[in-house]
Amino acid sequence: MADRATKLWDDIKTKNRLDVSDQKLTDADVKCLIKGLHMVAKTQDETYSNERTKPFPLTELDFSGNQITGAGIGDVVQFARTQGCDATLVDLSKNLLDDDAALNELTRLVKNYGTFGSQNFLRELLLSSNKIGKAGATKLIQYAHWERDRHAEEGRPTLKLDLSDNCVTDPEELVEELKGKRIRVCSGAEIEPEATVHLPDFADQRAPVVEVSKATKGRAAADKARGAPREAQSWTSRPSVRGEPRRGEPARDRGAARGGAAR
Repeated sequence: MADRATKLWDDIKTKNRLDVSDQKLTDADVKCLIKGLHMVAKTQDETYSNERTKPFPLTELDFSGNQITGAGIGDVVQFARTQGCDATLVDLSKNLLDDDAALNELTRLVKNYGTFGSQNFLRELLLSSNKIGKAGATKLIQYAHWERDRHAEEGRPTLKLDLSDNCVTDPEELVEELKGKRIRVCSGAEIEPEATVHLPDFADQRAPVVEVSKATKGRAAADKARGAPREAQSWTSRPSVRGEPRRGEPARDRGAARGGAAR
């Protein structure tokens, strides 16, 4: 991880971009990587001896195509708010982010999010191909609008918020609902002049994944271990005991069933 952090630091200085896309990094991997970047920066440049002294020379952060979940997104958000606060684009597409991640952490990115004096606003936040639902999408859009509307006189840029290929139900109805609440959002190909938030391809959503309960999984595993489906173990198919008829079969004379003559 140290060698990777050193190479990434060289890229940051020459390209102004942190690119760790499509590496299948877990939450733990991302945490270690960010710590490694801080250590390398402090070693190579004493002006970074305090991580809050100044931001890294970054304009883009690309964490797409990894395995970041709600448990690890806080580290990425904090990095973006400190060392990466000069970035105008953050790409978190193709991860495992859900409504909890959106409500608890990602909303911090759509606000006036920098912790340094620059107080930048993102121009692009890419969250496509995650698992964000209607609740998370609604809050992200609302927070982004309110913050930009509050600073409208300062010429804050429209946020490109890519939430396509998530699990937002009735996306077009949601846009109309938000417009009815004076949220200046648009979802067409063209950015409307007064819009504070642009949602490209927002109508492109997929059905939410239905989670299977642990109890159901446990029963299925037990059935598989027995080598037969549950119905094969039902009362209607159990073997007869001491000559008793199976359920659903016509009753027979007990004596005949035992090999004796009926009396």
